[in-house]
Amino acid sequence: MSKPTILVLDDEIPRIDILTKKLGDDFKIFSTADLDKALEILQKNKIDLLLTEITFPDFDKWLAKVALFNIPVYIVTETSDSKILNTLKKSALVQACFLKKYNNLDYIIAKIKEKIKT
Repeated sequence: MSKPTILVLDDEIPRIDILTKKLGDDFKIFSTADLDKALEILQKNKIDLLLTEITFPDFDKWLAKVALFNIPVYIVTETSDSKILNTLKKSALVQACFLKKYNNLDYIIAKIKEKIKT
């Protein structure tokens, strides 16, 4: 049986590397720091979950495109911008789970495994 697939999208490569290393045993990982590349990955592959940061320019518009793929979106962020967070939480476009960034990496992994049974 093939591993579930996760797309990791973050603007900082070291964070992508950390997540890829931690998740790689249980999941097939695609990763990028570019929104357009992420859409291309989504179009060409069956992705079971998107794990993303939200600090990209025009993230909300990009997220509307992602909603067409009907996949769970786990947003991992340190932002305290309540406007951004409230907009995303109210959005019917995504199945979102908001997680504090890297304060507890094991918690993030547990939430992913809970959503996608490995």
